[in-house]
Amino acid sequence: MLILMLRLVLLLTLAASCTSREVKGQVSSEQWLAGDHHVHSRYSVLWDREIDPPAPIIGVHATHSISENARMAKHYGLSWMVTTDHGGQLHAKINVEQAYPDVLQARRVVPDVIQFFGFEMNAPGADHATVIVPHTRDEVDRVYELESQFDKRNADPNDPGADTVGRMVEALTAMKEFPAPPIVIANHPSRWAMDGDVYGTT
Repeated sequence: MLILMLRLVLLLTLAASCTSREVKGQVSSEQWLAGDHHVHSRYSVLWDREIDPPAPIIGVHATHSISENARMAKHYGLSWMVTTDHGGQLHAKINVEQAYPDVLQARRVVPDVIQFFGFEMNAPGADHATVIVPHTRDEVDRVYELESQFDKRNADPNDPGADTVGRMVEALTAMKEFPAPPIVIANHPSRWAMDGDVYGTT
């Protein structure tokens, strides 16, 4: 279902430029487009916790710029990609002030690759989730809103509700109300399914 939703978003984005082809005698503008919904850049940061507040260490967890990622996506034949950096407290600000300008630059540098902006959420009550925000004029505001309000590591560390299933339900409810709702994909849900644990638990 999620793959179909993602494909629908891509098809709508490309509707004006898709080449028609014949399918069983009927003309169709649909195409299969290979892509990657989970791409980290140098803005997936680690943190220097020796100071307060912790300071981001850029280019350690992942080293490539967003433009480099886009160039490699094109090199390997991808038609689309999603920049999904993650971090901790204050990472939403890094996404807005540093990662998003690089996304805009990468779109100019590699226009052949459709580039979505999102983030890898430290999902409340779970592990990670890809959040893909559709191309809109307020896409950066949507990413900031979601990460700053609902990412469990971006939240106030003293908030007892930051890492609860209820908070994730709040996040999904908020996204559903957006004029152009994001797509959410649960990442590596089996990571914690060891020694009889339940899939997807933290």
